[in-house]
Amino acid sequence: MREFAKINPSVWLSKKFLSLDERSKLFYLYILTCPQSNSCGCFRLPLGYIIEEFKIDLEGIRYCIDRVCDTQLIGYNEEESVFYIHRWYEFNAPSNPKHCLKIIGELDLTPKCNLRNKSIKELQEFINNTSWDKSIIINRLNKLIDKTTCDTVCDTICDTVSDTVCDTTVFLRQRQQTETRLDLKADATRDENNFLARNRILE
Repeated sequence: MREFAKINPSVWLSKKFLSLDERSKLFYLYILTCPQSNSCGCFRLPLGYIIEEFKIDLEGIRYCIDRVCDTQLIGYNEEESVFYIHRWYEFNAPSNPKHCLKIIGELDLTPKCNLRNKSIKELQEFINNTSWDKSIIINRLNKLIDKTTCDTVCDTICDTVSDTVCDTTVFLRQRQQTETRLDLKADATRDENNFLARNRILE
């Protein structure tokens, strides 16, 4: 948990923020300052925690998430329970290279999803515009990007292999069923021919 959280006073002049109802405004401020928030503005926050800390039921939480997401103030990935505060680095930029490395470390611990990728991209854009010695930072960030790309490729390959195996299994099962039907038909035809042949003999 962070020791403190910054809230820029300009939030009270934001048209997006002012367009929210009172409960949704409070919810946005909660996302900015909740115990699970971190230095990269991208973090996992299960809805159960919000119910306990924000003292609101599930229906109310989903309402607030939808309203605040509609304004593009935050993003929410339901599958990974990850929130991302848009324009985070504009108001919470790393103050020095050491701080930046800490942020990269927190991103590495964040569940992999589209919002994590967005945070990495925005941090990369910020770093490119600094006058710092970027060698160590870029190296760490590239490792994070490579790791993300590698995981994505591996997931894609696994999904493709899984789909291929399933398709092959279905194909083999269908072919077996077809062969069984043909065998039964052949047996029926053979029995019929044998029956006709015996009748001719008796005649």
